[in-house]
Amino acid sequence: MFIPASLSHTSAAFKPQPAGPSLQGPRRLSSAQRPVKELLPQITSGEAVQTSKLPRKNPKSAREAAVLQLERISSQGTYIHIGKRADVTEAGKPPVNGRLEVDARAQKSATGLVAGVLKSQRRLDHLLSPFLAKPEGLAPGLLNLLRLGAYELLVASSMVTQLQEAQVWQQPLQLDAAASLSDQLGLYYSHPSWMVQRWLQQFGQVETIDLLCANNRLPEYGIRVSPGVEGGPQGLLEDLQVRLPAEVEVSASEYLPDYFLHTVRGLQDMISMPQFKAGQMQVMSESAGMVVRLLDPQPGERILDACAAPGSKTLFAASLMQGKGQIVALDSKAARLKLLESAARKQGLSSMIHPVACQLQDLQQQHPELIPLGGFDTVLVDAPCSGTGTLAKRADLRWQRLPDDLSDLCTLQATLLDAAAALVRMRGFLVYSTCSIEDDEDEAQILSFLQRHTNFKAVPSQATCLPQSVISSDGFLRIFQHRHGIEGAFAAVLQREQ
Repeated sequence: MFIPASLSHTSAAFKPQPAGPSLQGPRRLSSAQRPVKELLPQITSGEAVQTSKLPRKNPKSAREAAVLQLERISSQGTYIHIGKRADVTEAGKPPVNGRLEVDARAQKSATGLVAGVLKSQRRLDHLLSPFLAKPEGLAPGLLNLLRLGAYELLVASSMVTQLQEAQVWQQPLQLDAAASLSDQLGLYYSHPSWMVQRWLQQFGQVETIDLLCANNRLPEYGIRVSPGVEGGPQGLLEDLQVRLPAEVEVSASEYLPDYFLHTVRGLQDMISMPQFKAGQMQVMSESAGMVVRLLDPQPGERILDACAAPGSKTLFAASLMQGKGQIVALDSKAARLKLLESAARKQGLSSMIHPVACQLQDLQQQHPELIPLGGFDTVLVDAPCSGTGTLAKRADLRWQRLPDDLSDLCTLQATLLDAAAALVRMRGFLVYSTCSIEDDEDEAQILSFLQRHTNFKAVPSQATCLPQSVISSDGFLRIFQHRHGIEGAFAAVLQREQ
């Protein structure tokens, strides 16, 4: 964790840093940086920028792909993927779902540039503002080009090793001494002030800084290993260590060593391995894996996954049921369920998983035949949420979320829980999970549900397969990215008593 020298942990205010030398005058661009400058004439600040003004197909460089992705995020609010799906590549079809076609090396570079710009966006805008006469009138396309250029000049060009990734957060800034602590920390660590204010109230100043730093680190990824792999995760790890490049860093999971590997660097190299294409391993966060272990699916059970897509929890749960039982997997969008169906076929789980394009609230009316007599043994509600536990991976999310979103999400979560409660059999279980670290969406949501549904009770986790460090004093699964080093998450087990 980097803490500015001027920050006093015992004081009530965050003391501003003096201004640094950033962006002082022109600087000669290296050949590697020059393409950013060459893109500038394509867009003028006096016109409304259309996506068509930017490279759409087959970008020539990682920077062009990064600019296009940043522009789409700004205009459409969607985080697109750079790179082609393997099946699309083999079929020779054009990119779908907003994916951009670039080679593997450019894909890595573009992904890193986009994530870096998004994570440091507020800080970059602050550094750029003295050089812009009317920053509020700047065309979004040009602003994204300037952000990318500033990021490369200040950060990426000096990122020779991963140890230097935090350099942007160590550069001094001119901060307003009269600004609130949340504003100063928000600017310094490039987060929305409203998020910082919530965390200051929840965690206090010192731990909030830990959290902000965790959100700005390079993301690390979990890899779930399929049960049929000889030797399990350890056997696969030994095989991978022989085959993978030296720069790839992968180890056994600290939290689920019998099921997961943990990738610090080199995810794209992992995905290109034959074992991945054969379905022997899948990208899945260890936090999500612990939700499934808390679910504790048993052979022969009838389970409803109420918000299933993209299906990682569904697939993991099915793999633990020894080929016996059924999981009804719901999602409102049929296209998302097709990905689940494809993965289920690849892993030999199709006979157990029944994907249904339907909202949970409509299941009883539209598909009563899918509901077992008496109800499901277990219903999993992996609810839509703010995603504040995933900000290291979802670099765009911190800017897409608004304060009012929490209220809307909490209302939706409560609606889903109420609908799910009616589908649980007597003595059956309702498991609620999020990838949020906000109390409103987690503990408070459970307390509110129990007040509305007195026939349910909270069941403290007795899962011996989970370390006690991730179990709260209330018996809930509670993971924080700055404490546990993986994505933040929450889960609670509720049992129907009558």
